[in-house]
Amino acid sequence: MAANNLKFNIQGPQAQTVAQELAAMIDQTFDHSAQITKPPLAKTTDNTKADPVAIAALVIAIPSAVLAVVDLVQRPKKKSKADHVIDFAQRQHSQNPQTGITITMPNGVSMNLDQMDSNTLIDLACQLSKDQG
Repeated sequence: MAANNLKFNIQGPQAQTVAQELAAMIDQTFDHSAQITKPPLAKTTDNTKADPVAIAALVIAIPSAVLAVVDLVQRPKKKSKADHVIDFAQRQHSQNPQTGITITMPNGVSMNLDQMDSNTLIDLACQLSKDQG
């Protein structure tokens, strides 16, 4: 997965379903296919597979350029699309509080997508897109 992708981390018992719904919504909203992958399983000290949460965790990645805005005229349209992604995360969290969708920031810190605002998401995409170029 490219470093300049927006990475949405989905965890919880409904991770597979939520990941598929989020990927379909991203495809429909941005006309761009999202890549769904499973994070590596954590290992215990005796080399057995551990962390049952990791089994129900998925990562969705889309190129940051999909949301990045160069032209200020485009920002309201991108804001509407970013709001759509955030609304999806808020609905998922309210329907199933055990399911979490986070987005990994460039500094490695994860933020809850359902608590972000669209401008922060767009700015993150712009930053990642600039890092690519």
